[in-house]
Amino acid sequence: RRSSDLRSTISKFGLGVHVVGINVTISKGTIFSHCLDSVRVEQVGTEIVRGIRIRDSRFHGTPTGLIGHCIDIVGTQQAEIEVTGNVADGVGSFFRGHLSRRSRISNNSVAGGTGNGFEFIGGTSGRADDNTVGGCLGNAMMLKNCASPSIDGLTVDSVQKNGIVLDNCTNWLLRSLNILNVNMLYATDGHVYDG
Repeated sequence: RRSSDLRSTISKFGLGVHVVGINVTISKGTIFSHCLDSVRVEQVGTEIVRGIRIRDSRFHGTPTGLIGHCIDIVGTQQAEIEVTGNVADGVGSFFRGHLSRRSRISNNSVAGGTGNGFEFIGGTSGRADDNTVGGCLGNAMMLKNCASPSIDGLTVDSVQKNGIVLDNCTNWLLRSLNILNVNMLYATDGHVYDG
């Protein structure tokens, strides 16, 4: 197994960091600025993505959200993924990937996104705790096809669409939510919790 630790500034790239099946820590002092996609993690072949830790980093885009996804985790069940203590502003969406029991998505702050703050696509028994989303044009948090997800301590203010969207999710648990100023004129349906 290989292990890498990244602490630097990555600016104006199409793709900032591409992680394939290795142990990587992206931590304090790492700044992603104006990357179309900052961090992409994916499974290729039989390599299992594990040990991905993205902590205390900064993602900074433009008012039009040049960063598409700050963190995009695709094609894997995301074993041992930790995304904690990050700050993002002026981006498209902050996080897209599974929400599984071995992932920790917590204490992140997202402001001024042009898309959804968090997009969880599948996963079982995952938790997203103490995250903050403000000023996004999309939904603060979207969960699709998740089994037994737990959202605790989410703070949402001034999002254009909804606070939380639950689409085809089962046995979900929502606790200690503070959801303010969502656009109540946006068309909602039976899958939507919006505060």
